[in-house]
Amino acid sequence: MAEISEQEAQFLATLETLETDPDAVEAEEAADQEDESISKIAKQTDRKVQEFITEQKIDKKLDKFNSSASPEAQELFAIYRTGDESEKQLDRIMQLAITKSSEARKGTEHVDDSELTPEQQAQKIAAEQYGVGPVSGGTSVPAEEELVGVFDGLKEKGRKGDSHSSFLMFHGLPSNGESSVD
Repeated sequence: MAEISEQEAQFLATLETLETDPDAVEAEEAADQEDESISKIAKQTDRKVQEFITEQKIDKKLDKFNSSASPEAQELFAIYRTGDESEKQLDRIMQLAITKSSEARKGTEHVDDSELTPEQQAQKIAAEQYGVGPVSGGTSVPAEEELVGVFDGLKEKGRKGDSHSSFLMFHGLPSNGESSVD
């Protein structure tokens, strides 16, 4: 007969004990249940530890972002964030907030005043003092030949029943009673 390994010998001894002692069966089942409950507790503890570590990483990233980002980027981040993002999503939102705030700053970069035209200087002064720039009044006047072409097109549309074109023609007439179109 082949030699029995130590592990097999222990197994056979356990089987003999179970066959002869009914209390040993209950003790073995209780030990198995205890092992299972210990395993469940260990898994739950491991999950909680991982969640805690992730929260700590997120808190560190948020602290770093808040200390280094501009106020505009922080404001955009607060707008974009919902509160239940993963670590990768937070990174993307932070990058988006930084990008958008830098794009907004590029549009308002400081230009040397000597390079500005008088109209641009006036707009800048109005924006600084009143918070708004002057309203564009459309002061450029098209050449008379262009107006004749426009009125011809409007006349044709007015004859076809386009009331909007008729309205535009009426408001385009000079106020002194002269005819602007032949």
